[in-house]
Amino acid sequence: MNSKIINMGDYRMDDDDRRLQALFAHSPLDDNGFSERVIHKLESKTRLRRLLLAIAILAGGLIAARPAMQLAGRLVTEMQGVATGVAEVSEMISFLPAALAVSAALAGVAALRWLER
Repeated sequence: MNSKIINMGDYRMDDDDRRLQALFAHSPLDDNGFSERVIHKLESKTRLRRLLLAIAILAGGLIAARPAMQLAGRLVTEMQGVATGVAEVSEMISFLPAALAVSAALAGVAALRWLER
């Protein structure tokens, strides 16, 4: 099985690679510090943007914390109510066979009395 992965350590430069390397080997043009000023402004704006984003995330988290805690409290209360309801239904279901047996006995007695007439 032949792999198509190129090991860059074994890669040999061709003419295009040499020309490209020569193109980037030259020193940058003298622009009287313009490029450095642009890069500095971009970096400072990026830092400010990141700082503002972190502050906004923190503020949003703090604002959302109270309603989230209230919602969690209500959810716990509702789940406790559901658990109580399930326990009550479970108790009712456990009495169901006995109730069916009593109902069947009463229906049987009523049917026998009706047949006697």
